[in-house]
Amino acid sequence: MALHNASLPSLWVASYASPIYHLALVKSGSNYSLNTIWQTADCGWNPGWLELDKSTNTLYCLNEAYTLPNSGSLSSWSIDSTSQSYSEPSLLNNVTTDYGPVHGTIIAPNRLGLAHYAGGGASVWDTTNESSLIRLQTFHYHISEPGPSPVLNFTLQSQSYPHGIFLDPTGKYVVLMDRGADAIRSFRIGWDNRLLELDPHSVAPGNGPRHCAFVKGQEKTFIYVLGELTNSLHGFEVLYHPNETIGFQQFYNDSTYQTGFGDGGPQDPRGLVIPAEIASPSPTRSFSVQGPILAVYMMASRQTLLFLTLWI
Repeated sequence: MALHNASLPSLWVASYASPIYHLALVKSGSNYSLNTIWQTADCGWNPGWLELDKSTNTLYCLNEAYTLPNSGSLSSWSIDSTSQSYSEPSLLNNVTTDYGPVHGTIIAPNRLGLAHYAGGGASVWDTTNESSLIRLQTFHYHISEPGPSPVLNFTLQSQSYPHGIFLDPTGKYVVLMDRGADAIRSFRIGWDNRLLELDPHSVAPGNGPRHCAFVKGQEKTFIYVLGELTNSLHGFEVLYHPNETIGFQQFYNDSTYQTGFGDGGPQDPRGLVIPAEIASPSPTRSFSVQGPILAVYMMASRQTLLFLTLWI
């Protein structure tokens, strides 16, 4: 999903069922509805993530193509955010990527980073010309043996499974959440806005880090990581070292939905939900954990999280 400000409040939405949609928020009396004003299946079979570059009015669509063997693609779309009348998006480019691009982030001007779930890696793309996307870098990862995933299906940690790529608040570092390897992989942005790989940080075995959110405090920066396979939330202080590397010191570890640590794995026989994404609408104080249930937290102090509510 990507937000888009035009003459009408609207959303861009990706669907694993193939289409991507542009939805307008429409008010009728005291009621609101989301109406489809445009849709297309030209992104690919299984669009899983949309990334909006507001500086160029370009929408990037990641086709994870999980229903197809050894597939994946990235497309760019020109959108009009200034016209008073609606103008349909136009397809600029659609290129083949490494397998399974599942998440993307603009990591620098004219640079788009992708996390490849099925491909076990990451890539960086030059988007200077939105009509001619160029792959600059690729990273591939391997693990020596399957991780101790606490679910019935051990394929969830049978290989490296990067699930999210994120830019830190300084704009100098990028982290990659690797669910299969139980690792937070980190990079420094270097010459030509390319990624320089740093040492990974290991999380507790079997947690499966999926997504994260940075929260910048008055003096320190924190990162909150979702452990998909144990329904867990992990808090780390981000350590910026003089040698231009980055580290993480854990201070928090608890159940995501306050239902019990370890509850709700993907094949939990009790049918409990698992965390999918995490976002910080306020850059300094609060964030939410998203899945079939929405959990809202607030930073009460440096090392204390205040659980506010659940939306079911």
